[in-house]
Amino acid sequence: MKSDKISYIIAGFIVISLIVLLSFILTNSFSAYDNSEMVTKIYYVDNISISQKEIIKKFNEINKGKIEVIGVNLPFEIFSTNERKELLARYLRNKSDMIDIIAVDQIWVKRFSKWAYPMTGLYNKYFKNKLLDIALSSCYADSILVALPLYLDISVMFYRDDILQSYPNYKEIEKKLQAGITWEEFIKLFSIYSNSYPIYTFQGDDYEGLICFYSELMAMEGKSFIENDSVNLNDPVNYKTLSFIYDLIYKYKISPKIVAKLKENSSYEYFLKNNGLFLRAWPGFESTFKSYLKTNNKNIVLKKCPNPYFEGGEKKSVLGGWHLMINKNSKKISEAEKFIEFILSTESQKILFEKDNFLPVNKALYEDSSYLNTYPNLLFYKELFKTGTYRPNHSNYT
Repeated sequence: MKSDKISYIIAGFIVISLIVLLSFILTNSFSAYDNSEMVTKIYYVDNISISQKEIIKKFNEINKGKIEVIGVNLPFEIFSTNERKELLARYLRNKSDMIDIIAVDQIWVKRFSKWAYPMTGLYNKYFKNKLLDIALSSCYADSILVALPLYLDISVMFYRDDILQSYPNYKEIEKKLQAGITWEEFIKLFSIYSNSYPIYTFQGDDYEGLICFYSELMAMEGKSFIENDSVNLNDPVNYKTLSFIYDLIYKYKISPKIVAKLKENSSYEYFLKNNGLFLRAWPGFESTFKSYLKTNNKNIVLKKCPNPYFEGGEKKSVLGGWHLMINKNSKKISEAEKFIEFILSTESQKILFEKDNFLPVNKALYEDSSYLNTYPNLLFYKELFKTGTYRPNHSNYT
């Protein structure tokens, strides 16, 4: 397992280095025949999605001959969030100026802040009071704005409505799901069907996705696993939470044993392939689930609802999302700021949402009634944000 992680990190170094090196060679080759002003190349490291490719293309067309953004793709299918974090940390630790903009998981902000160029100037110039407060709140380290949010994520439960419709009390169950159902009632209602198909699929592998689920369950009880600057594993609520995750598999039998080996993509594939009923996931699944189907199954009807919560506890959904940081060692700060201004604009945020279901951080999209009429999904998530909770904000969290 450790050797696999090292291999991924080495592979990531090779990917970034080859792209930057090739671009450098091509730039210098062309400049030998062209005495015009050289194009400033910005290297942006992220899981470059369909929507981001489109935004990069638009930006490059607008700034042709002046600035060119080059996307360095570290896909989630190859690099887990943990592996990506270690790869980027090693690059930045060496004070390299090869990378200009990096996308960071919101939970990395405090750790990466020492390599970040402050964003206060850019924020005050273009984005003051224009970004969601809940997204912006996780961009600070020691009261300094070191990142700007790219998009928000929030955990949500999807379900196969085509399967649920076969239940005799379907209407009553759906009403409960949409209003928010307790874990106690959820288990009582669905555990009797556990021999028919997987009831509840979640991400239980040894990685950050499991911590998200764990943090969310703790928050429902009003607790955190980091308290008073230390990890607190002795709290009875902590033990109760860990036991509950275990019991989903072995006591209530509503989750299959294989969840202990599943991350996001593998859990999505398993859920669809095995006709799972409920899936803990992120909003992006809604726009990508068809890509996990080997055949175009038009009979699948997918719906979403808030996560179950404990009786007597709070409704909670763990918040995620990715932020943009500028490498403080970059020699192209102003050009990097110009691209961030572009990707956080209303039009670019629409592309992120419409193409990849990335939840916008630009307030304008949540205040535009005509846009909300076209995309009522945003109203669902806007309401769900009220239950949002972040993982513990600590410099040594990672």
